[in-house]
Amino acid sequence: SSRVASARTAALGMEAPAPSRQARRSAGRLTFIQRHHRARRARAHASIRRSSSYAYFDTTQLDVTEETPLIIAQVSYDTREARLAWLKKTIGMFGELLSSADIPDEKLYLAAYTLFERIKIFALFTKHRGFIEEDEWRLVYLPDRDPQKKMHAMFHYFLSPRGVEPKLKFKVQPMPGMTSEDLSLEKITDRIILGPSISSPLAHASVLRMFELLNRSGLKDKLRVSTIPFRAIG
Repeated sequence: SSRVASARTAALGMEAPAPSRQARRSAGRLTFIQRHHRARRARAHASIRRSSSYAYFDTTQLDVTEETPLIIAQVSYDTREARLAWLKKTIGMFGELLSSADIPDEKLYLAAYTLFERIKIFALFTKHRGFIEEDEWRLVYLPDRDPQKKMHAMFHYFLSPRGVEPKLKFKVQPMPGMTSEDLSLEKITDRIILGPSISSPLAHASVLRMFELLNRSGLKDKLRVSTIPFRAIG
């Protein structure tokens, strides 16, 4: 009914720092750390080896369609108290909406589901303010928006210090109906930097050879060597 639709729309539109009209069900994520932002170009980097090399990705080149089961958005940071306040405010607004919407009992599950999904997206794209220097971006996979399971094989797992967790192992390749036809690792990679610990001419030549063997020659021109002096500790 129109009342049910309006309640769902209002619940999804509740003020929150985690934007996405595609917000439904999230089960896996790929994390980026933003380092540069110029006008409309947002770049992010992900560590290849934490102490040695970094790959910087131009997220504006990650073209996706309306049908994609992916959300890419910047993480918002706040205190525990502020995040709990958002939850209380959101649930309160939802209760007021529900009491005035006159939704039939058999349709209440639709409104409850919408609220639950909104809170889940909020949880996925918010973090404690103590981590604000990370300036993190996340790419989240929504399985229920992938009925043909085109990306299901990329939904994997990760062994973290907290134990086994779901993880999206995103293969950068064209996916009909979900991404642009020319999506590739070469397209979204802005540059790759070899860190101070492995910035020797030998390492540089070896990585160039690695790109050739992996049929990724398009990355060779994006390879950079760090000029930061390296001094081993210990």
